[in-house]
Formats: sequence, structure tokens, C-alpha cells
Amino acid sequence: MKFSFAIQKMGKGEMAIARGHNCRTHPTRSQLDQGAWFSEQGSGYVVKWNDSKVKLAEELARRKDAVVGIEFVVQVGNQTDWRDPPSAEHPEGKPKPISRELRQGMCLAVKEWAENTFGAENVVGIHLHLDESTPHFHAVVTPIKDGKLQAKAWLNGGASVAALRRSCHA
Repeated sequence: MKFSFAIQKMGKGEMAIARGHNCRTHPTRSQLDQGAWFSEQGSGYVVKWNDSKVKLAEELARRKDAVVGIEFVVQVGNQTDWRDPPSAEHPEGKPKPISRELRQGMCLAVKEWAENTFGAENVVGIHLHLDESTPHFHAVVTPIKDGKLQAKAWLNGGASVAALRRSCHA
């Protein structure tokens, strides 16, 4: 299956927006009608959002534009892997069932990758969205290393970003 991996550096305000979207504290434009969801709940957490980790990162910020969080969106497969072709009854395509084993395996893999790469102490939250066109994860971490905000420790040019993508894919 295809593998998609997106990265966003976030400041203070963007962390609050990510929390709302990832934790589903309000409806979002990307949500489909409930009949098109992959589960009744539509989303869930692998690691529950931790505001105290965000607060710590914000306290470490020395500049207004400091990177206090990094969000990774991880998607395995594309819409044709997860949905039947569109029909009158299901304009987005009827969702294909996802086995419990596959869902748990993907959740565990993303969690292990984030914790091994950034340290469990830096994982703010990992959420699985099942209410959009394809199932995907939002993993948010704080870039704290040696007691300082150091986004460049992980995001220092194309080679380091490619290495992150490869490690997550593996």
C-alpha cells in the first residue's frame, strides 16, 4: 500500500488548533457524514493529548515564533484501498471493514515509532481519524532535547526529514 507522511512545525497557536482538530473538540471540514465513517466513534486516541507537555514546551520557548510542536500525519494506503468505488448510496465510497488486528497493529506501530524517535516524554498525543476519506494518524510531539526546544535535532534539512519518513515507514 501507498504510504503518506506529512510534517508541520507548530507554534503556540497552531498547537491549540491541532488539539481541537485531532481530539475532535469541534466538527472539522474534513469530516464526512457519519454514514461514511470507518467506525461509529469516527476517531480515537492511541496516546491521549497531554496539555502539560505542550505547556512545558511553551515555557521553554525563547522566541515568539519558536517551534513548540511538530505534527506528523501518517496514512497507509489511499482511498481505493479503504473504500469501494463511489455509488449513489455512498458518494465517498462505502468504507471497507478494518479488522481489529490491523487497526491495533497500525496504532502500535505509530506509537512505537513516535516514542522511539522523540521519546515518550515528548509525545503530546496520537490520534486515529476514521471519519475522513481514509484512516490516518495525527502524532504531535514536542521537540525537546537536553532540556531545550530543538526542532532542528529532528528537522534539519531534507536528509533528516527523509530519514524520519523512512523510519516511520519501516
